[in-house]
Amino acid sequence: MEIRTTACSLKGHPEIVLRFDEESVPEIDAKWLASFLESAVSEGRRFQPSETLQIGWTVNKIGQSSAGSLTLLEPVLGTQPIVFVDSVTGTLLHLRQERDVAESFSPTIEPVFASMRQSALACRNLFISQAGVMARDEPGGTDSGWFFGCDDQDHDHNEPANLVRVSLFQVGSQNPALIKYLALPAGTVIRDLTAARPRFFLSGRQQQIVSGSYLDQLCSRG
Repeated sequence: MEIRTTACSLKGHPEIVLRFDEESVPEIDAKWLASFLESAVSEGRRFQPSETLQIGWTVNKIGQSSAGSLTLLEPVLGTQPIVFVDSVTGTLLHLRQERDVAESFSPTIEPVFASMRQSALACRNLFISQAGVMARDEPGGTDSGWFFGCDDQDHDHNEPANLVRVSLFQVGSQNPALIKYLALPAGTVIRDLTAARPRFFLSGRQQQIVSGSYLDQLCSRG
């Protein structure tokens, strides 16, 4: 499916075409993105081909069509070097998941979006798909603040030799199921990641999942 901005040309800016799979992404989310882009243009933003734009954790790229309009491209997980395609399906799907996770607690949590360009620390003994715990410190610069560890209580994660720095793009490529948690803020600890119902902590206090929320339904299916 395709949605096109309609107000950018009023500011002398090319319209932007968004392409997405309507079976994976609600049309209302694509309309929100179109409105977001129109608002940015109305406030003076000028999007240029090959420029990047972060939406949720995703770093998108501006493309240009033969008709003179712009398009929004998204990276394909697992590609190296990264390949961009003319779609925002994954972008909007991940953004929706990140927001819905943050809204699954009482009180709701304000998202703090990491970028797939940022790095994280991971246990050297670990394949990301086997992560048992993830925790976030304060992010800064290229560091997302995230850590991904094993469940081995005898493995010292405070020992630098036991850790390796990886990109969040690599994390998301190896285990896309973790992407939905990446906007949770500093102070977050998630334990029992591989269990049907992980446990969530914020600043040392266990967080209660709201009944019927996105996360509650997801855990119930697990």
